[in-house]
Amino acid sequence: MNKSNIPEYFNSKINPIKKRPQLIWFFSLLWLSILSGIAFFWHLGDIGLVDKTEPMFVEASRQMVVTGDWITPYWNGETRFDKPPLTYWLSGIAFQIFGINEGAARLPAALLATALVALGFYTLRRFGCLPSTSEASDKQLWLSAWIGAGILAFNPAWIAWGRTGVSDMPLASTMSLSLLCFFCGYAQPEKPKAQRYWYLAFSVFAALAVLAKGPIGIILPGMIIVAFGLYLGNWRQLLVEIPWLVASLLFVAIAVPWFIAVTAANGQAYIDSFFGLHNFQRFTSVVSNHPGPWYYFIPVLLVGFFPWSLYLPVTVAHLGFWRRKRWQSAPRSQHLGIFALFWLTIIFVFFSISVTKLPSYILPAIPAAGIMVALFWGEKMAVAPSRPSQSLGVTAIVNVLLLVALAVAAFLSPRLIREDPVIPGFPSALQASGLPWQTALIWGIAAITAVWLLLRRRWWRWLWLPNLWGLMAFIGLIAWPASALMDSYRQLPLRQLSARVVQVRQPQEELFLIGFIRPSVVYYTQQPVKFFYDAPVIVSYLEETSKNAQEVPTVLLMLEERLMPKLGLSPQDYEDLGMRGGYRLIRVNKQFLLQKLTNL
Repeated sequence: MNKSNIPEYFNSKINPIKKRPQLIWFFSLLWLSILSGIAFFWHLGDIGLVDKTEPMFVEASRQMVVTGDWITPYWNGETRFDKPPLTYWLSGIAFQIFGINEGAARLPAALLATALVALGFYTLRRFGCLPSTSEASDKQLWLSAWIGAGILAFNPAWIAWGRTGVSDMPLASTMSLSLLCFFCGYAQPEKPKAQRYWYLAFSVFAALAVLAKGPIGIILPGMIIVAFGLYLGNWRQLLVEIPWLVASLLFVAIAVPWFIAVTAANGQAYIDSFFGLHNFQRFTSVVSNHPGPWYYFIPVLLVGFFPWSLYLPVTVAHLGFWRRKRWQSAPRSQHLGIFALFWLTIIFVFFSISVTKLPSYILPAIPAAGIMVALFWGEKMAVAPSRPSQSLGVTAIVNVLLLVALAVAAFLSPRLIREDPVIPGFPSALQASGLPWQTALIWGIAAITAVWLLLRRRWWRWLWLPNLWGLMAFIGLIAWPASALMDSYRQLPLRQLSARVVQVRQPQEELFLIGFIRPSVVYYTQQPVKFFYDAPVIVSYLEETSKNAQEVPTVLLMLEERLMPKLGLSPQDYEDLGMRGGYRLIRVNKQFLLQKLTNL
């Protein structure tokens, strides 16, 4: 048999497996376990918390466990109303089971990221076909599911936030799970009982999304479903078949009680902060100095979903969303592609309109993009012609060139990184680690493999494989030691000085961080920290607190070594408590410090 004829060759291999469904499901579970294990759980808690956002969430979770107050979040001695409690609750529960540590803090994000990959696999296995094929074969459905699981797990955005103890993955995963549950119900009108359960599951996950980040957890899924129904013209049927009463009761029972409790405990302060500042104002004005142009999320999506993002244009064109009648005439089970397109587009447009912009805002759209690309490659693997189309061929060439660019950039990375006084010697350490040439080797092999596939008659349709293999090899072999190396230079010095603070701090002695904000110090010292950017603010604070006769006369200062001359302190003016990396910890008399800063 000529192995260059992929469909026939693949059929000859999969047909015996089809006779043993237990074997193919075992392989699928093994595949999902390998993907999720490498992407989300490999060395999950082996590095410290990464400044700035993660320590804020983790410390608020720790505070809930320590104080027993599971209603009002606290960080650094103050209420923290930025986000609802789901992330705090999940990390707090993990702390109670596994102890207070970095791995437990990140475990909920990893589990939720895995849940999305698993449900995405199931959805593609059941409904992973497009109207361009009259009826999908078992082979196409399995291929779409296997490829889709790899794409959903292995993209930079899903991996990064799936290993971080912040609220972005809880929101993105619960919102995505809710949308997948909706579609699984929508696609089975012939099974009303199963459909009802899927719609109720949608309500549950939408409620959890609200508890993860607020009203956006139901607003965006609602907009997607409404637009989808209007496009297909079956919105009246949806109104009839969705069990609105039970679904609404479920949603309210899960999402609303905490909002009532936290408002009762904190009153107008909570309403103004959460609903006013962190919801309405983020959409209408710039909050926390995070502006962005209208095209902000285009490069974010390209990088966060790389290399699969290269295939989004040809995937969208292949869907043919302008052929509305074709989609309307197709059975519901073949609507997954157009549903994912509405999912991606509405989230992308919604946050592009928002005035405040952050890269994580686009995260809930990543699964939609993954489903679309998986459907595209699943179909190409099953029924594609011997040669790719011109547009796909151009995209494939760009794919190869970018793999080569990654290899070159990795090899040259020690020379491209500038020396930072906060992490002195890092470029040299990176060069000595061997990681640059190892990374270059991985992407170089991926590029060579991609070229070889393109030169073979029918093997071009396997081009997704070197992309997936390259990402898996990079995360499994390179990302962990690279993260550990960066952690040892950037975060470890702060943890070491924080441990020193715990050893030397006198009762009621305050800790000042001057010139920078590193919330991880709050978590690792387990005490409130005062953050100051410049001398006048320190002077005002010291003058105000000096009126209290019971104040401790000394203060601990943690600051970058290069900022020491700006304080006007000589070595004999302070007690040197240690230096790690580019940071120094000292003890100084408050009145003496006030005098020095006043005279600057």
